[in-house]
Amino acid sequence: MLGDGISLLILVLLAAFSDSGWLPGGHAVRMAIDMGINRSFIRLLRSGMGKGKSKAQLEEERQLVVHSRQLYLVEHQ
Repeated sequence: MLGDGISLLILVLLAAFSDSGWLPGGHAVRMAIDMGINRSFIRLLRSGMGKGKSKAQLEEERQLVVHSRQLYLVEHQ
């Protein structure tokens, strides 16, 4: 899964700094949806976003936080 996240960030960077940014940008959006990160922020909100949780529970939520940040980058490129 880490490789997919890095690939997604590379596509976002390509979209931001290339003349034909729409092409890697479109690929980034499709990849994000395929990875399911468009649902990560909703899951994070419903889980309480770390309120009153143990370290183990916070560690379980870490991937949701990472995916939510990646979604923000894809949406705001």
